[in-house]
Amino acid sequence: MASTTSRIRIIFDASVDGLEAAARRASAAIDGLERHEKNIGKLGSAFGSLTKAAAGMTAITGGAQTAVAAVGTLANLTPGLLLVPGALASMGAAFATVKVGLSGFADAVKSGDLSKLAPQAQATAKAFRDLAPAATELRKSVQDALFKDLAPQIKELGVKTLPVVKTGLTGIAQALNPVAVNFAKMLSTAEATTALKTIFADTKTSLDGIGPAAANVGLAFLKLAAFGTKYFAGLGTGLTSLSQAFKDFVERGIASGST
Repeated sequence: MASTTSRIRIIFDASVDGLEAAARRASAAIDGLERHEKNIGKLGSAFGSLTKAAAGMTAITGGAQTAVAAVGTLANLTPGLLLVPGALASMGAAFATVKVGLSGFADAVKSGDLSKLAPQAQATAKAFRDLAPAATELRKSVQDALFKDLAPQIKELGVKTLPVVKTGLTGIAQALNPVAVNFAKMLSTAEATTALKTIFADTKTSLDGIGPAAANVGLAFLKLAAFGTKYFAGLGTGLTSLSQAFKDFVERGIASGST
């Protein structure tokens, strides 16, 4: 995206049809970005433009009897903002992979039943279990140091402090009881029942027919995520180089005494 600024102007009117049309226009605009944009620029500059993009977003306005929010023009959509869905998609895929890989692992280590784990996971779980005696000694050593001379103080706390806490909390509960009773009585009134029925009915009406619009918006964001993820292919190598340079800098400073 070099020095150009991609603009997606999304205009929602006060109807579900307008929401669907806006979602289709957003999807078409994203397709255009993918066809015509050739250079994403530096990753750091792209993310740095997020603040400027947020400043260009207009406030959400109401005004439709159907309770569909009318959203103002989303102007100055910068390259950095376009990368956010891709970054989130990449992180989500990584976290999902870790979650699937660790599924059942902790339970297997605790119970000793490794039959449901893959061979490499079984070997790792067995290694963890072999650490159990040393881990137990570590826990006991830390606990002895942490709880030393604490038992007498706990006993004194029970004798002197808990009665005061009991009296105070009981008094607060007595004051709160009428609040709860009166609120419950209010919910049982005809006015409250009518208001609740209106809220539920209007909410249902506002959601009727929104399915196609939700699908269009979802597809647009998926395309945007796919558009952004390809620019993260070299992220790992770049971070490795950056971290190595930082490590070398720190080591030189320590060796020279300047750090």
